[in-house]
Amino acid sequence: MPTIGIDLGTTNSLVSFWNDGKPQLIPNNYGSFLTPSAIAIDNDNKVLVGQPAKEWLVNNSNDGVICFKRFMGTEKIYNIKGHTFSPTELSALVLSTLKEDAKNYFNEEVSDAIISIPAYFNEFQRTATINAGKMAGLNVVKLITEPTAAALAYGLHNADAEAKFMVLDLGGGTFDVSILEMFEGVMEVRSIAGDVFLGGEDFNEAIFKAICEQENIDIKYISVLEGGQLKKLAEVCKKLLSDKEICKIEYNFRGTSRVLEYSRNQFEKLVAPLILRLKKPIERALRDAKLNTSNIDSIILVGGATRMPIIRSVIGVMFSKIPFVTIHPDEAIALGIAVQAALKEKNEAVSELFMTDVCPYTLGISSLDSNENESIFSPILERNTCIPCSKVGTYSTSHNKQKEIKIEVFQGESIDLVNNLKLGEFKIKVPPNDKGKEKVDIRFTYDGNGLLEVEAKVLSTQLVKSYIIEKSPGYMTEQEIQERLKKLSYLKVHPRDKQKNIAILARADRLYQELLGINRDIIAAQVSNFKEVLDSQDERLIQEAYDDFEGFLNSLDSYNFF
Repeated sequence: MPTIGIDLGTTNSLVSFWNDGKPQLIPNNYGSFLTPSAIAIDNDNKVLVGQPAKEWLVNNSNDGVICFKRFMGTEKIYNIKGHTFSPTELSALVLSTLKEDAKNYFNEEVSDAIISIPAYFNEFQRTATINAGKMAGLNVVKLITEPTAAALAYGLHNADAEAKFMVLDLGGGTFDVSILEMFEGVMEVRSIAGDVFLGGEDFNEAIFKAICEQENIDIKYISVLEGGQLKKLAEVCKKLLSDKEICKIEYNFRGTSRVLEYSRNQFEKLVAPLILRLKKPIERALRDAKLNTSNIDSIILVGGATRMPIIRSVIGVMFSKIPFVTIHPDEAIALGIAVQAALKEKNEAVSELFMTDVCPYTLGISSLDSNENESIFSPILERNTCIPCSKVGTYSTSHNKQKEIKIEVFQGESIDLVNNLKLGEFKIKVPPNDKGKEKVDIRFTYDGNGLLEVEAKVLSTQLVKSYIIEKSPGYMTEQEIQERLKKLSYLKVHPRDKQKNIAILARADRLYQELLGINRDIIAAQVSNFKEVLDSQDERLIQEAYDDFEGFLNSLDSYNFF
């Protein structure tokens, strides 16, 4: 059974594998490669995952959650109809659905998986992703950063090229930047940067607020249903403005028919603050790689949000070259993970491609400042150091007659320890002596699988003590995994085949609430007919009715836009 690749996205997720010398995507139950990263609980108290959840949430936004990936590795808890979920548990439900899609495709169980993460995920977030995989019944053999995966998808076709290129990944909820260098079949990551709270959803939210202001709708007084419908309207408006200079959308609000008219020029002025945030990680990645814009040979855009013309325009002006988009932005990462799976399995088709990576965050210890007044962060391994790597720093005792040194290990970029992540601590004995006389070499060794070894060596006695951080903060034991699985097992998840029908009925209900007059009558009749066919339990008739029903709803959705 091949190793599957999973692009666990903020907005959508995909699953892939390596097949006959090339990466291939696996469709879900709806024939689509994109599975919405959405969870909801319906009126029967059953869990909906993916497309049915997304449709359900348009009119019932309090019944579920999206964008939970942004809070991976935190203590945030979501309460959905009396059920509590952590972001890790919600991600596990999405991963379980993707695993089921793969099982259905191969007709047998799957277990090994490589999962993508934003380049700027810290150790808490990375560990939470591994835990989610375990809870979904997956053996997570590797995590791969999203821009690196996208670069693999492109680099495979340019294995003989020697070039420096930048991958910009603007997804639904995160933005990642990677600078890579390609030479003689080696793809070396030079630097990475990002913003884990910047993505397409932020552009949706901006336009939602702008629509409310333009249409004289007070956000404070809109219902859950109205909010869901207006946010759907904002998303559609954003997508239309990717193809048109002006979008006009007919919609129903509070019993009256309205027409929204919004221009691309208005939109670009609206999102100017988001564009400024976009530039900062780009500048940081260039600075860390000791490069400028003229040194970059190609810019690769991935992630669904890069379809927006303003993104391509701003990047084009910034680098004085047209961004490179030859692979579907939504699919590039998943395809790249499949290439990584082939590398793992030493597939002959990619045997000449070698990949290096970097440490995304600075690693160091706590030490006293120059005035010996307070503890500050002292870096040992700087961010964007190529891994595997090993570096040493020398420190001395801070008190007279000190008998031991406590070594606290941190990850982060701030001089203030409170703003960084503490990964662990250990102590080593030193001979009592005058302050500053006893010196200790502290060596950090970091490998490509996330294993960090911290070694302390007392120079006067040659005493050596090692501390290995393999199970980073948030790591769950097998017992804890089983306890979470037991909790999730009490939830009643709709069978895979039924979720498809629930999704289309939720979509019909959304359109019924959005439209008026005769359209409502027609939808009601169609819903009644479809439910009658469902009661027959005849799979052939149900599929035929589903196709007809879907075609009818598609015609209504397109009817609203002109």
